[in-house]
Amino acid sequence: ARNEFEEMLRVEGLSKRRFGIIIDVKGSTIDKYINDPSQIRVHQIESLANYLEADATALFKLIHEDYARKLISEGRYEQSYFSIKK
Repeated sequence: ARNEFEEMLRVEGLSKRRFGIIIDVKGSTIDKYINDPSQIRVHQIESLANYLEADATALFKLIHEDYARKLISEGRYEQSYFSIKK
């Protein structure tokens, strides 16, 4: 798998086609979202969570962690990207 999100889809037994149906996208958009889950819209993540009977927050966290790993691998990660100031 290219990332933890794709691995999760595999573990859950979701094909690319089924994933696309669940979040209502087709064709190259499916591959784009699997390759870079940070581009998936909030309502689509919620649809996937509902289908999986999973916590949407857990999916957001998984996607966030994948994105952080991607930035680290590209040398573009800064902790400040992900910190929330009070």
